[in-house]
Amino acid sequence: MSKILILFCMITGTLYSQTFQLGFRSESTWFNLTNHSTEFVPIYHFFVTGGLVEKNTPILNDLTEEIRLGAIITPDYLQGYDFLLALKSHVITKYLYVSGGLDLHYNIGDAHGATIIYSKNFYLLNFGIGYSPDNIFFIEISKYIPISNNDLFVDYSLYNPSFSLNSLIVISFGINFDLGNKTK
Repeated sequence: MSKILILFCMITGTLYSQTFQLGFRSESTWFNLTNHSTEFVPIYHFFVTGGLVEKNTPILNDLTEEIRLGAIITPDYLQGYDFLLALKSHVITKYLYVSGGLDLHYNIGDAHGATIIYSKNFYLLNFGIGYSPDNIFFIEISKYIPISNNDLFVDYSLYNPSFSLNSLIVISFGINFDLGNKTK
């Protein structure tokens, strides 16, 4: 995975004029589980973001390769660290953009307050649409879809079967800063 990331950054980093971007985002999350419950977790998903913004790319008006590092802090079974590789482009209008990527999530959960803690990795596809009126502040709605084994939790003390994550729907609020020279 690291070889692909390095190759991707080397190739795209030399093709077009670009600006480096650094930012922060916070997400409110609804997660849908296989036991037909949907839970809301307000503002407990935090990311530090960095990326290259490329202007005048073929077909697309602009393209941002973004790396998001963060953590989700929720009660019990869904908490841990995230590493997300995303692409963003303003293909709709100057202010609306679409994004998509792959999230590598390292989940650390517990059995509803019990002393048993488990950890596992799983992968999620991310698709979103966002609004950024000034390319600094933004709001985005995204959906995360698991593509790996997505079992979240087993209540070891009661020997209940596990349940799985169907999807996450998030509303993100954030800020991005362009570092370096802006290209027109």
